[in-house]
Amino acid sequence: MPSVRPHVLVAMLLMVGILAYAVHMVVNEAKVRVTLEGQQHPFAPAALRFRVRVEPDTANRALTVALVSAEYERSSLEQLEGADAQITRWIDFVNVPAGAYVAEAVVHRPTATIWRAHMFVTVQ
Repeated sequence: MPSVRPHVLVAMLLMVGILAYAVHMVVNEAKVRVTLEGQQHPFAPAALRFRVRVEPDTANRALTVALVSAEYERSSLEQLEGADAQITRWIDFVNVPAGAYVAEAVVHRPTATIWRAHMFVTVQ
């Protein structure tokens, strides 16, 4: 039985892992994504702009984007036109006080699984 050098085995295992991760990302691509545009560490009172990407689908009815902390909550609700809705939209929250927040985007779909995405934001 031929021997395999340890560094060759590690390289092969690493390549298999990278390939498996890439396949996972393609198959399970997020249906909704939320990202913070501009400063990644804003100062209070902050103006936060979120970019939300929603994959068009006939079951999509509405989009809620919420910014929540222990002392603060603000949200936005927007109607979606199913498969005809625009893919990218921007949601602005102004005069946000200092604190740690969760920004969450929820696509309301009455006959199918609800799509969600979130991210954490700290305003200093």
